[in-house]
Amino acid sequence: MSIVERRTSVGAESALRILNSDFTGPVERPYGPDAPYAVARAVTAADLAVALRAAVYTGVPLTVRGAGHGQLRTPVGRIVLDTGHLADVQVAPDRRTVTVGPGARWGDVLAAAAPYGLAPLCGNALDVGVTGFTLGGGVGWLSRQYGYTADNVVRADGLLADCTPVALTASGDPDLFWGLRGAGANLALVHRLEIRLAPVATVTAGEIGYPWPCARDVLAAFAAQDPPDHLTAMVVLERADAAAPPTVTVQAVSTAAPAAARRALAAVLPGSRTATRDTVAPVPYAQAATLGGTPPLAFELPDRLGAEEIAVLAGAAERGTREEPARIEVRFWGGAPSRTAGGGPAGHRDAPFSVTAAGPPQTLDAVAGLGTGRSFLNFLRDLDRTAQAYTAADHARLRALKARVDPANLLGAQHNIAPEGPSYG
Repeated sequence: MSIVERRTSVGAESALRILNSDFTGPVERPYGPDAPYAVARAVTAADLAVALRAAVYTGVPLTVRGAGHGQLRTPVGRIVLDTGHLADVQVAPDRRTVTVGPGARWGDVLAAAAPYGLAPLCGNALDVGVTGFTLGGGVGWLSRQYGYTADNVVRADGLLADCTPVALTASGDPDLFWGLRGAGANLALVHRLEIRLAPVATVTAGEIGYPWPCARDVLAAFAAQDPPDHLTAMVVLERADAAAPPTVTVQAVSTAAPAAARRALAAVLPGSRTATRDTVAPVPYAQAATLGGTPPLAFELPDRLGAEEIAVLAGAAERGTREEPARIEVRFWGGAPSRTAGGGPAGHRDAPFSVTAAGPPQTLDAVAGLGTGRSFLNFLRDLDRTAQAYTAADHARLRALKARVDPANLLGAQHNIAPEGPSYG
């Protein structure tokens, strides 16, 4: 009997009965028109199978919540599976990998890996959940050298939507292993990931500040270069008070030795301008990992940063006020992800830059105007643009995979990839 055939009109009440009878952790029933049907807080791995079984046999869709980061829409009428308690982290220094449970956060991994001179391929917010970040692609300070976090998944253990257990590797169901590394929560309920770590203990990192009149020259110099993979840099334009000028700062992290890092950084800076602040120095990676970070209220992948685009960005940053500060982050992409053969469907690997912005509506609208119809799942807030996080070919392939492993579309409440077929268009 198929999943679709098992769906019944009994629905949500049956799901609650299954959870209450077999679930180890607490099960809550929130009330209100905008509440999920049930919140089940897993305390054992077996709880995951119970929650999935409740969804399968009743047709009530399932949403997984690990760290709670990136919840873009209230999961009304769904089972919310909270995996935050399943936060185990195990480092294998001989393999240079870490194995994590679905509730682990990057701060946990960073602390566990650092004593071995290893670094996780995390973003700059250490309270973010590892699994959600990784399945959405994963971009951080080390990505230009080591690839997206999803590209570094060695193994994924989970359950398919029909409760079939799977252990996915490059040699075990390679098609599904490909799709999992970028499809978010759409293809499987993942309860364990093994991910490669980078052999990085110390980096050369910090900030270089310039007066605001230099902003356009800083952006122009930045956009004209293609730095070596060991260097990741971004330009941050920020204004938090209309009574004061905006600020422009270059943030950088390099895994090279200090002298080589300085030479590479100098190549992306405007040689004709004098910095007013320079904190770049050798530091432990744990200190550099939290550098930067802009809430992605707007996020775009522009094809170019010419004079016109630079003028738009400078003008957008100037819109900030004390009540609505503006922050715009312009980042180099490229590097290893653009050359990864056989990587997952995460992102548009030929994107040269990204622009992330937070601030008043005028700032966000200006940044949105630079859009090319492409995005990246980890930074995409508009749930109607999910397909734009992938190439057309990759999105079609993901829909075919979804039709194979989750034809009833029980998984993936946030950025949902609908199964291929007439029922979903």
